[in-house]
Amino acid sequence: MDSHSDIYSFGVILFQLLTGEMPYKADTPVGLAVSHINDPVPDITATAPNLPGDTAIPMRQAMAKDPAQRPQTAVAFARDLDHIDTLLEGFSAAPTLASQVVVENTEVPPEPSETATVSIPSSTPLPTPVPPVGSSKTYVQYIFDSNYNS
Repeated sequence: MDSHSDIYSFGVILFQLLTGEMPYKADTPVGLAVSHINDPVPDITATAPNLPGDTAIPMRQAMAKDPAQRPQTAVAFARDLDHIDTLLEGFSAAPTLASQVVVENTEVPPEPSETATVSIPSSTPLPTPVPPVGSSKTYVQYIFDSNYNS
């Protein structure tokens, strides 16, 4: 794994952000992994036809199956993304993942208090102290003797 896999991963995330959908679909995690390996790179403009056509080029390069066909550096990919940013100025993309989040628990957690009280059950053994300074025993011997030769 190297920077090419990071660029691929970011391409997948960008695909999701721009379309609101995963680039590959499968019923199982293994099936999804196989899709990433074997299926052709999906055309982002087919998934989200309202995206400018030039958006597909950097996405196809970032998600290329052959790492050598991906942008060689993060800087090169950033230049490609700058091109996408220019294409999308004033453009309202398809619903993004953020707009699809469903809040299931609307309770607000309480503010943390300044102090916390911790109670330790009396049955909890205390940590074994380290051997006294000058002892010839190693730490492991000292722990063993303290726990098993009492």
